[in-house]
Amino acid sequence: MALETRMDPQSGVVVYNDTVQPVVFNPTKFTFYPSHKTIGLIPDQAGVEKVLHKLLESGFEGPSIELLSGEAGSKFVDATGVRRGVMGRLIRNLQNLTDERRLVQRYANSMLEGEFVLAVLCKNRERIGSAVTAFMEGEGHSVYHFSPAMVERIIPWNQHLRAHHARTAPRKDAEL
Repeated sequence: MALETRMDPQSGVVVYNDTVQPVVFNPTKFTFYPSHKTIGLIPDQAGVEKVLHKLLESGFEGPSIELLSGEAGSKFVDATGVRRGVMGRLIRNLQNLTDERRLVQRYANSMLEGEFVLAVLCKNRERIGSAVTAFMEGEGHSVYHFSPAMVERIIPWNQHLRAHHARTAPRKDAEL
């Protein structure tokens, strides 16, 4: 019997091997900096289910996984900081001085276009490696790890486009 992971895109309820998992869907508790989290974009629900399956199979627990989508997810990210008061605007303005601003805006815009943002708590290199493997299973892209002192790019934003093109492009030797 094959293991299965399903996710309801409206409620965010995740079922892994017939057990509901407490994955955090469109969280409400805001943090200005996602320290110790590996975060990336997943293009569609099928990809999300693949990534979640791999994460849960690798021993990650539901509460260490956050899934954001749609308008609610984009508002939560709050790329401008206006929903977070004076302190939120100040922090986002400081982030404007770095590449983080573009990344936060990309995540917010991508959710409005139907993609999902997945964040995984990873406090060591082994966990980061497991999370990256899971992201790759679901064609994840724009994957970054946020350590306390820096942001590390792991999978570029256009990686999924290259992978998709490689799978779907006609072979040059097919014409011969």
